[in-house]
Amino acid sequence: LDEYVNVNAIYVNVNVNAICQYFGRALSGVSSVEYQYPWPNMNILMDLIDLPFRHIPEPVFKTAAAWINKAEAQTLVDFISLSFECASRFAGEPEPDDPKSQLGLLAALSMIFRSRPRTLSPVLPFLRPPQYHLEETPELIPFTVWMMAQVAQVDLCLGLYSWASILLPLVRDKFLCNPRSTDLIMQLIENVLSNPNARAILLTNAVRENERLFPIPSF
Repeated sequence: LDEYVNVNAIYVNVNVNAICQYFGRALSGVSSVEYQYPWPNMNILMDLIDLPFRHIPEPVFKTAAAWINKAEAQTLVDFISLSFECASRFAGEPEPDDPKSQLGLLAALSMIFRSRPRTLSPVLPFLRPPQYHLEETPELIPFTVWMMAQVAQVDLCLGLYSWASILLPLVRDKFLCNPRSTDLIMQLIENVLSNPNARAILLTNAVRENERLFPIPSF
């Protein structure tokens, strides 16, 4: 990957998709069935958080993270936005044409969120009405929870804010979310608060960048 990244460094803004393809091939020894979306155990967040991060060797992650850190933020934001369309397509495919493409996409997303968690922030406004009605695409709720869980592993505040601003409103009105999705959403906040340092971090940053971690409209 070092050679791959160095050769393509000048094209870093257009090659995010290439890194998906790379990891699809690099993780060819991993069973793609486990990662075929929708996931078999979508109701247990702890089984989802490290998909497929657990299979990425640390040296490879560090090299890829260095590559991702060179990318323009907007390039990564556009890629994240496009991934929702991909996940929706995956959910509608009984047999995916290329299972490794799903694995590569998830690997790339997990690395982006764990390397540059703030890239999720510009996407959040587009997940709210009137731009988008997440409750109308329930098959994407687990995917959204998984994304926010990736971010929460490295940025508790952003993980909490994204949960409160996007997912909590779905739970607030029981008609907007089915019981399984509601349970998964609540597991995310449990995961955030289970961090031993959560209390100190969240209280210190209750207001960040002039925004409350718990936006008032969420209630």
